[in-house]
Formats: sequence, structure tokens, C-alpha cells
Amino acid sequence: MKNVNMINSVIKNIFLDSWKIYKDNYVIIMQMMLLFFCFFGIGMYIFLQFIYFDGSIIYSKDPQNPSFIIFPLFFILFIMGLYLSGIKISLLLNKNKKSNVMMLFSCFNFIFVYLIGQIIVSIPLLVIQSLLNIIIYFFVRLIVSFFFAFYPFIIIDQEINNPLIGLKKSFIMTTNNLNITAPLYFILLIANIILGGFIMILLIANIILGGFTMFLGFIILLPLLSILLSISIFCYTRLYLLILKKQGI
Repeated sequence: MKNVNMINSVIKNIFLDSWKIYKDNYVIIMQMMLLFFCFFGIGMYIFLQFIYFDGSIIYSKDPQNPSFIIFPLFFILFIMGLYLSGIKISLLLNKNKKSNVMMLFSCFNFIFVYLIGQIIVSIPLLVIQSLLNIIIYFFVRLIVSFFFAFYPFIIIDQEINNPLIGLKKSFIMTTNNLNITAPLYFILLIANIILGGFIMILLIANIILGGFTMFLGFIILLPLLSILLSISIFCYTRLYLLILKKQGI
């Protein structure tokens, strides 16, 4: 019971500390989120110019145009770079260091290492995908993601260029601290599913209603998405730094 209370206290403090970081930096966080969604919206708009839908199937408007393949690849890599930069910003804020909007472009040099790590993790999943039904595969993927959740934090914070080392460190950090990593991961997962579902309902309602209602809806959605994404990253950053401190690194 004492250990359970201690774990609950640690997780509670992680959430409280993360919320405090968000409140102290909400202006710059909102600016970054706005910039991120602008880039994402522009990218999706451009991509939609190359395709059309026939039921649930996507077709290229011009099959001979290589942009149908090239642009989505560059767009995914660009979003990946913004995500990694967001993790670096979270690391800085958790270490009480200053950050700015331009740092949203500060980690594009880690894209290749991060991508290789994701490919290494995904290959076994692709092999077994045909052997499992979709529900079991979904849970297997969640578990694998759990064990390697620290990977982007490690390669950025410790400037590791070898994806295998980063993946190994993430696995060790997670398994050696399961009493904290597992509860926090699944609490964040459930929170993201619930809030994410609520946000999707609002988004669909806004698109259907359109007009001023749609504009008003996006004003509500942006802060919700900002809080959801920021707190999730801050919490896991906090946990990562807490484990490093515990290990004496």
C-alpha cells in the first residue's frame, strides 16, 4: 500500500508540474501550436490537390505526376521534424530553460535517426500484422509503442545518432521502472482517447455546420488540442527526466 501511494504521488506530481509548465508558457505554446496547425492545414490542402476519392479509395488525379508520392513523403518528414522539435522545447522548459517559437525548427537534424528507429520497430509488426486480427494487432502496437516511448527524448536529449542504442535505452528505462511508466502511459493514453474523441466530435460538428459556427469551433478546438498535446509531452518529458535523475545520469 505504501508503494502504491508513493507511485500515485509521483504521477500526481508529474501532472501538476506539467500543468504548471503549461500555464507559465501558454502564450508561446499557443503560438507554436497555431504555427503547427497552419503548416499542417497548408500541407493537407496541397496534398488534396493531387488526389480524389472514389468511395473509400484514394486515386491520383495524375498518375504520371511523381508529386503524388514525393510531396506526402516530404510532408510527413516535415511534420516529424516539428514533433521532434516540440520534444526538445519540452525538455528545455522542464529544465527551466528558455525557448522561443523558432525552436520549432531546431530538431530537423534528428529526423533520419528517429525515422530509422521507427522503421526498425515497425518491421516485426508488419511481419506479424497478417497473422493477427485488427484488435489484437492494435494492442500489440500499443505495447510496443509503450516500450519505446522514450526513444525520441533519448536521441534528442543525449544526442544519440545510433537508433539501436536509443531504442535499447528506451526499453531498459521503461522495463526498469514499470511501476511508474505503465500507469502514466495508460493514463495518458485513455485521456487522449477520451479528449481526442470529444475533439473529433466538435470538429465534425463544425465542418457540418460551417460558417461562423465553424470558425468559433476552431477557436475552441485550438486551446483544447494545445492542452492535450502539450500536457502529454510534458508529462512524459517529466517522467524521462525523473528516471534519469534516479539513475544518476
